[in-house]
Amino acid sequence: MKWSPATASASAGESARRRWWPTASTPETDLEVDADLTVSQAHAIAAKAEHRLIHRIPRLTRATIHTDPSGSSNAHQELAHHR
Repeated sequence: MKWSPATASASAGESARRRWWPTASTPETDLEVDADLTVSQAHAIAAKAEHRLIHRIPRLTRATIHTDPSGSSNAHQELAHHR
């Protein structure tokens, strides 16, 4: 799945999760973005993705979008021994 906002492109990551609470749920997903983007640009893409989800899913008020640099196989190397 590809998604292209005005500033850059992003593609869906490897996983999507949904956390359920008694009164609400919060979807979580990974979003792969261009590795050359600044943190601010990657954050803007994540915010746009969250905004789109909020408009498309009834009663959704929040989503967690985690950005990963594209082409980086070791983006989470620090956490590998926990998974």
